[in-house]
Amino acid sequence: MKFSQICKIAGLISGIIAVLLMIGGLIGLFSGEFLSVRRYSNFFWFANTFLFLGIFFLLIWLGDKEKSA
Repeated sequence: MKFSQICKIAGLISGIIAVLLMIGGLIGLFSGEFLSVRRYSNFFWFANTFLFLGIFFLLIWLGDKEKSA
């Protein structure tokens, strides 16, 4: 596999993890507790990291796509 394809897959997986963490944070916000976590903001804290990582990987993929075209 090429490096750009690996970055694309890693970016998509990281984005999916970020979305799942944000959904978990919203469930915790409305229910009060989710997965034994009472401070729902912890989900958003970690989602931020995965979201930026996904954006970084997808920008690498787009940059390589533009360079090779």
